[in-house]
Amino acid sequence: MTVTITPLVPADFNEAGSLLDLAFGGTGQAETLRRFYPTQSKYYTCARRDGRIVGVVGASNFGNFAYVGQMGVHPDVQQGGIGSALMTHVIGLLEADGCKIQLLDATAKGEYLYRKLGFVEDSRAQRWDRLEHIPARDPIPHGVRLIQPADVPMIEALDERLFGAPRSRLVARLLDLNPARAFVSEDAGRLTGYAVAQGWMVGPWLAESATDADALLRAALTLEYDEPPRVVCNTDNAQVRSIIERYGFTQSRDIAHMRRGGAAEPRSLQNLYGQASFGTS
Repeated sequence: MTVTITPLVPADFNEAGSLLDLAFGGTGQAETLRRFYPTQSKYYTCARRDGRIVGVVGASNFGNFAYVGQMGVHPDVQQGGIGSALMTHVIGLLEADGCKIQLLDATAKGEYLYRKLGFVEDSRAQRWDRLEHIPARDPIPHGVRLIQPADVPMIEALDERLFGAPRSRLVARLLDLNPARAFVSEDAGRLTGYAVAQGWMVGPWLAESATDADALLRAALTLEYDEPPRVVCNTDNAQVRSIIERYGFTQSRDIAHMRRGGAAEPRSLQNLYGQASFGTS
């Protein structure tokens, strides 16, 4: 039966989210689509067969590189070339816009496909879960405070410097979606890091130093969460593991962080402590 590749639109979120939940063995993917789609809607794509969504992929284009994520194919039609068609399509969109390097975090099931498309492993992406969460009663650490609206331009500039590419739309949206759940660290009035406490995840979480990163995480752990919080991080940051283990996080996933194009990972990951999600960075 004919499979067609079409843009994903907001009316598709529930159906596409259910497919991704089934493909990944979890829940909440429709909400993840609603959160991230508005910042990069051009690159969200689905595969349809007989009018039914059978595959989904999305990407965030940061200019000199892109992050591909939320890639899933319905279990009933896997191994039929749908994943390859979706990936080829979204890579074509990115390269047509001048983005020659694509990054992704690959499940073990998807890694074979990505290697066939030219991706290589650079490092490992890990998920760490705080299995039991009781909000800390300690005061917010010295030098850390809640983000104020006037901080947003400075946070966007700080994020671009530490992340290695501009992503102001993503940062602004996450700050808007998480009022009174984002913290900034500062030294003599200069911003040195920030962390967003989403309802189930601490991230984005970036800082100039491990000391600042530790203080930001302690602040984030004073809050309630919809689910016990998790952190998605990269093994190229040598200090993040010791920090999250200190506060009761346990590793639950370890998958390949992969790159297509370029000679090496295009960013320095030493200041990136927590991603916004798998596939969003």
